[in-house]
Amino acid sequence: MASMVATGTGQIFIASGGNGYVIPAGAGAGSLIGAGGGFLGASDATFQDGYILVVTPNSNQFQWSGDDDHVVGQAEFWSAANITILAGQADYLRAIQSWREYVYLFGQRRSQIYQNVGANGIGGDPFASYNSTFIETGIAAPAAFVDLDDSLIWIGEDARGWGLYMFRYLWDAVTDAWRYGVMADEVAPIRPDAVLRHP
Repeated sequence: MASMVATGTGQIFIASGGNGYVIPAGAGAGSLIGAGGGFLGASDATFQDGYILVVTPNSNQFQWSGDDDHVVGQAEFWSAANITILAGQADYLRAIQSWREYVYLFGQRRSQIYQNVGANGIGGDPFASYNSTFIETGIAAPAAFVDLDDSLIWIGEDARGWGLYMFRYLWDAVTDAWRYGVMADEVAPIRPDAVLRHP
């Protein structure tokens, strides 16, 4: 699976075949450069708060861009120290998505939500688990992960098999205000009877 994300500095980051590539700001595809230094590889990528975040292939960890001299905003600079290993995550990560100020990390049968807590710089992990929240549903098809009408929709996988799942923010019709926050009961099958079975 390949993914492509734009940064806030006009760069484009591409994760493809386990590698990372950067198209510099204002340049064309012919100016493609490889992610440098301590880049550990990427099977999926997203962008949040000045960082490129990638899933390290065949692992339960993710890495974010930056090094000692370029903390945020430069997708071509990386440090092998900029990683977070998901505690309690038994399966490998398959997908990563930044949405509504949170980072959603999907394994095969389990997922977790992270947020930027601001501990900036090398050795200071800016991303931490949101209330140690786990979602007991993973992702079966990372390429089918979409943001649709203020909802995240994915083909999930859990002990029951595959099914369509949705995460959404709740709309309060009385006050016309968003209720912010991550609540476990917001993650639900779209159609509980539509769970697909596979061998």
